[in-house]
Amino acid sequence: MDNGIWFFIMVFLFTFSGLAVGGISGGIIKVFFKNKLFLLYALCGGILIGLMLFEIIPETWEKNNKVGVILGVIIGIFLLSIIESLLKNRKKFIINHKKSVFLFLTIGIAIHNFPTGLALGMGSLEKLELSPLVIAIFFHHIPEGIALAFTFVDQEMNILIYWQILIIISIILGIGAFVGNTLVDNFEKLYSVFIGTSIGTIGLVTVTEILGKAKNNLPLITFLIPTLFGMVIVKLYFFVFL
Repeated sequence: MDNGIWFFIMVFLFTFSGLAVGGISGGIIKVFFKNKLFLLYALCGGILIGLMLFEIIPETWEKNNKVGVILGVIIGIFLLSIIESLLKNRKKFIINHKKSVFLFLTIGIAIHNFPTGLALGMGSLEKLELSPLVIAIFFHHIPEGIALAFTFVDQEMNILIYWQILIIISIILGIGAFVGNTLVDNFEKLYSVFIGTSIGTIGLVTVTEILGKAKNNLPLITFLIPTLFGMVIVKLYFFVFL
């Protein structure tokens, strides 16, 4: 089998496995938050903020072109704002808040996964075995799977849609890895913009659609406790596993 295709399959399987473990874990945690949606949102927002502060932003800022990253953040915020405006202003595209949060978070993670795949492919040009970086992809996607599961709570959608979305997100990362592995020289300059775009989209969704709604519907202390707890969980998670 061609090395690029094998690399795509391996990355896809590790990504999907991480998302699946996170999704199942999120479903189990959901049982303890039944009828407490905004507490769940606060915990989810804390997990996402932890991901941004403790991994994505520091690593991106250290290893990439800062102008490209800032440009990408602006593009991500602008892009998501346009999508949100279209969904809210066109009657045939109207969706409720819970569905929009899940949709926007899915878009943000999907955009994030392509440059993540590029980086993985660029760093694995010679060795395609199960390197620590590839294994880290599995653990990296567990908290993302939990966040997706939390925002899927109480959706009036078939659970099969959720699993199909996990497959699509995993395919996107696999494609990024394949492209980075085979066409690395043509994508190095675009990587900073791509990863910046993912920060902008995920950050905007987390602050406005998840944490913002939780803060508006919970007392301050009740909001802060699960939010900070989510951040602590992520910090401990990366300390132990990555």
